[in-house]
Amino acid sequence: MTAGVSRGHPLFRLLAELTQRNFAVNLGWSDPEVIAYLTDVLVDFVHVDRLFSIRDACGRRIQAVRRPG
Repeated sequence: MTAGVSRGHPLFRLLAELTQRNFAVNLGWSDPEVIAYLTDVLVDFVHVDRLFSIRDACGRRIQAVRRPG
């Protein structure tokens, strides 16, 4: 289980399927261990706690990025 998301969760299944398909179709290389690892990394990355882990100099969560000017 990654970031509190079970392997049966729709988000996990979606990312696993997309990763597997891209490896098989685009790379011609379908390694189940690599696909599982990358799926775990992707699920962990999109978890909301990870999205707001970036903070400004005062320790506040950064929720938006604006272009200067």
